[in-house]
Amino acid sequence: ISNLDLTPYVKTTQVEQLENSINTRISQSGGVNLLRNSIGWKGTDFWTNVSGTMETIQTPQLETFGYGAGFYKKHAAVASRINQTVNLPMAGTYTLSFRMNKSIETAVSGKASACGIYVDNLPFFGKGTGSGLTNGFEEFSYTFTTTKLTADISVAIGELAEATISGLMLNLGT
Repeated sequence: ISNLDLTPYVKTTQVEQLENSINTRISQSGGVNLLRNSIGWKGTDFWTNVSGTMETIQTPQLETFGYGAGFYKKHAAVASRINQTVNLPMAGTYTLSFRMNKSIETAVSGKASACGIYVDNLPFFGKGTGSGLTNGFEEFSYTFTTTKLTADISVAIGELAEATISGLMLNLGT
């Protein structure tokens, strides 16, 4: 593992010029997904149910992204969460990305409507309680560094939200 050469997977360098800024992005991981069943095509196989009921759904909109399926939770009074422990090839920097459509959020004091991903004990990322809905399927990307050789990845949708999450991708690199 210490001699793992990922240079063949370096894919793109992108530069985007806007009116008042320039954005750059360098993709290093080249699509080596470390997650199993990352779109819910096989239901929740490879995932452990932590709470509630996470369903999978197939829609034409998910087909347009090439996913075909996604993890889905209806608006209900119960939060849903599934977890997968992933073996990592080495300690280092990883990027987790996904698409999410948060379509319903009800505001009730003391109730959660957050939707997104937890990685180990790192801060939640996605759309928090009270942060509003997504504009259709939005892309999310989170880069983190770990010294461990495993990572616990959780898909979580709060009790007062309805959302679909798909296209999860966990890669070594940024």
